[in-house]
Amino acid sequence: MSTWSGLPQGFAILTALGALGVFLLGYREITSVSMRWIGAWFRRCAADEHSGRLRGLGLGGLVAAGGSSASGTVALVTMVDSEAVPPQRALWLMAGINLGATTVPWLIGLIGFRAALAVPALLLMAVSLPFRLSGSLRRYTYGDLIAGLALVLLALDLMTGRLAVVADSRWMIDAFGGVVGGGLAGGGAIAGGLLLGAVISSIIRSSVGTVVLAMALMARGWLPAEMAASAAVGSTFGLTAIAALTARGLGGEARRAAFLHACIAVISALAGAVVVLAVYSRPSDSVLLVCAAHTLTQTFGTLCVRLLEKPLFAMGARLVPVPPRLPAEPRRLHPLAPTMPESVNANLLLTQAALARTAGQALEMLMIVMNATQIDDDIDGATERTIILRLAVKDSEDEISASLTRNMQLPCSRAQAERIHQQQRIAQELSLISDDCYKTMRLLERSYRKNYRFHQESREELFAFTAQIMDFLKYTADYLADRIETPDWELASQMENQVDAVRNKLKKRSRKTLEREDDADIRGELAFIDIVAHLEHVGDRCLTISDTVRRLSRGTDR
Repeated sequence: MSTWSGLPQGFAILTALGALGVFLLGYREITSVSMRWIGAWFRRCAADEHSGRLRGLGLGGLVAAGGSSASGTVALVTMVDSEAVPPQRALWLMAGINLGATTVPWLIGLIGFRAALAVPALLLMAVSLPFRLSGSLRRYTYGDLIAGLALVLLALDLMTGRLAVVADSRWMIDAFGGVVGGGLAGGGAIAGGLLLGAVISSIIRSSVGTVVLAMALMARGWLPAEMAASAAVGSTFGLTAIAALTARGLGGEARRAAFLHACIAVISALAGAVVVLAVYSRPSDSVLLVCAAHTLTQTFGTLCVRLLEKPLFAMGARLVPVPPRLPAEPRRLHPLAPTMPESVNANLLLTQAALARTAGQALEMLMIVMNATQIDDDIDGATERTIILRLAVKDSEDEISASLTRNMQLPCSRAQAERIHQQQRIAQELSLISDDCYKTMRLLERSYRKNYRFHQESREELFAFTAQIMDFLKYTADYLADRIETPDWELASQMENQVDAVRNKLKKRSRKTLEREDDADIRGELAFIDIVAHLEHVGDRCLTISDTVRRLSRGTDR
């Protein structure tokens, strides 16, 4: 400390901002691990059609209480864009996230401002080192969590001045208070605090970081108590900024969800101003009162959501119209800008939704093939539709590949890099599935044109075989759409073995027909064998997708 004792006292302000940076770095490590663990569960529960208001409120609160308010907001807006969550349900999930975001400031207010934390922080950092040396992704994740917690504890000691790099002085405190407070009092201080909280939270994109900073500055005497409390109230606009930045460039439903979030923030801020006036009618410097003002604000905002639900939706529909999309109009992938700290995770969610849509297109192609094995009347229309779907799958693969390539150029964690590799592999396999369906359809069309004759019961065999493979592809599509958490590898292997067994049986049946029946159509039977081979390849691709997911979920090294 003596090395820096000669620095100007004004550097204490910069060290406080640096301490905030350490806090945000550690907090985002915790957030990243939290969403890595509960992200799939949150998306699955949020997309549940039977989820009501209270369940949505509780789900959003649990995610935010786990430290993932910003990531949860990004995930929610992207899910609205992918049509997995309707805006009506998103409104209550957002209200729950706002309410749950008050949990972390309470923990910090009760613990972080009452005891020295530098020594426990360093001990935790030492504990994290062996995990970071591990080759297992799961154990490495534990290291990220412990190191993030250590950075948060160390930052609290730095922000509160208990671990002073540059000592505070009276003149500096007075000067800082004069610049920030500007001699404001009463309503002026509250308005200034709301503006300060909105600006800071929008810049750092963290409502929790803004509340903790306001409490720390108040504890050091740099910020008036009522201004700190109103800054905590204004921090709600941080999540609103995240929602707005996420929705920019996305579809109309996502922009409408961001608009509704902004309405909640405005209602909460107005209520918070009244709460702060009531709480600070008598001066108090307790950080817990800052937490109380923050919590009461979000609670009142949630109650207003219940009372104003229908007017909010009516206003959103009027101010943010969503033009109808034609059924043949393809959905485009719009990755978020890399300037957002959550852009990698958000883009992975968007590409996951694009993969689900691509799997649905491949499933439709296979459905057309299955119908074509029975009905020859509209073979031209079926072939044309297959070609259109194949081109759509190829376009999706190009968009997904471009988005994932951009993400690889950004700073990303090991888990994110693994996820990018997984999605790239899945996109390639889905593209190959579309190729197999297209080739099968072409063979069926040629067989019809040239009057190829298959053996007896061939139509029933192809229909049953295609339906069996379709079940496998449907199972894969359900995972990509988050309808199941992780494909069961044993079940996937069993389904593939069954497909192989039927393939061998059908090929053997065709060969016997060629050997034993003098009037067998050789070209027809060879085409039948090729059709069976292309269909079996679809099962192979589904197994590869399941294996890719299994390797990532178990942290298997490649």
